[in-house]
Amino acid sequence: MPTDMELRNDEFEEFCKCDNPMLYKFPYLYNFVKTHIYFIIIHQQQVEGFFNKLDLNISLSLKQSKLQLASGKILKEDLTLDLKEIHT
Repeated sequence: MPTDMELRNDEFEEFCKCDNPMLYKFPYLYNFVKTHIYFIIIHQQQVEGFFNKLDLNISLSLKQSKLQLASGKILKEDLTLDLKEIHT
């Protein structure tokens, strides 16, 4: 008789091999997602919402700086030029 762990492993392998898997048809996997992964996603959304709320309270120049940092490469020359503009 297979153990509980073997049943879970078999179920997961079957889920991975399916062309169109329906999570509700795999009770062990469904229970794992429902009791572990779902709460991680909800928590992440709550944290994102909290930071979005904080973003509403920051100044326009700080928002522009965050976008500039997130948009890609910052060259040393650009940084030096920006610092000179700030000091003048």
